[in-house]
Amino acid sequence: MCTSSHITRENGGMMNWPSTTKVIRDDGKVQEFKDSIKASYILSRNPNYFLCSSESMYIDSCAQQVPMDDMLQLRHIYFLIPSSKSCVPFSLHDLCSLAIKASTALEHTGRRGKIIGVKPYQDCKVQGNKYNNPTHTGLKPE
Repeated sequence: MCTSSHITRENGGMMNWPSTTKVIRDDGKVQEFKDSIKASYILSRNPNYFLCSSESMYIDSCAQQVPMDDMLQLRHIYFLIPSSKSCVPFSLHDLCSLAIKASTALEHTGRRGKIIGVKPYQDCKVQGNKYNNPTHTGLKPE
């Protein structure tokens, strides 16, 4: 999909973040949890949304919803997606927008339990043809 469980710095080195579960909300805010939690915990506080793992999101495919009873995995990124979009396939633009939200949010995380704001980007472009690789986006804001 759009994001990976690793962040790469501009100089090419890998940057590790604390072992937390990250949930990125529709409004671009991110919440971190230092312990594994059930999807139902997040979903009960966000009616009319479902959770989707960043590792199961692909262009022209509908979102795979995380079941209520599943434990969210540490070092994974999840998105809260409006229920109205549960049967709508992701477009390149959709995934690009989510990747930018995640990238921007992760750039500013590090303090556990904090919710931070992320400015939404309107458009993005794909560099080359790298968007087909599920672990590399090649996406940059315009």
